[in-house]
Formats: sequence, structure tokens, C-alpha cells
Amino acid sequence: MKSDRRKSLQNIARHDHDPLKGFGWEVIVSRRGLYHREYFSDSHHGGKAGALAAAQLYRDELLAWLPRRLPVKTRNTRNTSGAVGVCVAAKPRKGWTATYVVAHWPGEGTASFSADKLGFKEAWRRAIAARKKALAALGVTKLPAFPPKRQTRRKSA
Repeated sequence: MKSDRRKSLQNIARHDHDPLKGFGWEVIVSRRGLYHREYFSDSHHGGKAGALAAAQLYRDELLAWLPRRLPVKTRNTRNTSGAVGVCVAAKPRKGWTATYVVAHWPGEGTASFSADKLGFKEAWRRAIAARKKALAALGVTKLPAFPPKRQTRRKSA
């Protein structure tokens, strides 16, 4: 039962701590670097329940209109290679260590390329190409650029 309540309030926050600004519900949805926000005041919607109903309706319409969320990790601050989802791995063998370049993507997908056989640059190039091909098969055709986040606001009618 708690999960139903949590789902019904997804992307919705209650504001009732500042009587000067008023009380109400705020819908906040982020997609691909843009924030979509709207505030629903209790006084304009006939009380707390009316404002919540209006916020839920707006949220449902907004989520139906916006593109779905990308399940792909596109940037990580700990990444030092410059290619998200591509890393170097070493496996000890009898008397030597094998070096691989490994590409990862959602859905437990991986591909590894031997740096010992192909050379590091070629293994790296193939790993990046394999990740791009796998992401395209998942429907992610363009990874977003990362400008500073902007805010957009939909005006109330």
C-alpha cells in the first residue's frame, strides 16, 4: 500500500512551511537537462485535495508528453578516460597479464577487446564503436550534451 502512495506522489512535493508564500503542491520533472516545474496552490484549487488532484493530472499529462527517461549513464565525474562505459581491465594469466578494453551498456551488455592482440588504440576504438552500436539498438541515438541546466516553466491557464 505504501508503494501505491509513493507512486501517486512521484515528482510531486508538498509546500506548507511558509504561510506568506501560501500552501500547495509542486510538480517537478527533469528530462534531458531541462526542468519542468509547476506550482498548484491550495487556495486556487479549493483546498489541499483539489490542488493535489490538479498536480497529479498535470504530472500525468506532462509525463505522457515528454520523452521517456534514458536508462543510460551518460557522464560520471570519476571517469578519467573520456569515454563513458569504456574501461581497461587486466586479467592475470600464467606468467603474464592480459589487458582488455571493455565496453558496457544497459541490460548487462559487455564487449571486450584484447589490447595485446589488437593494440591499445584499436581495442579502444572498437570498444567505443561497440557501445555506440549497442546504445543505438536500445534506441539511444544521441547522448545529450551537458550545458548548464536550464529551467522552463509551463504557464497556467
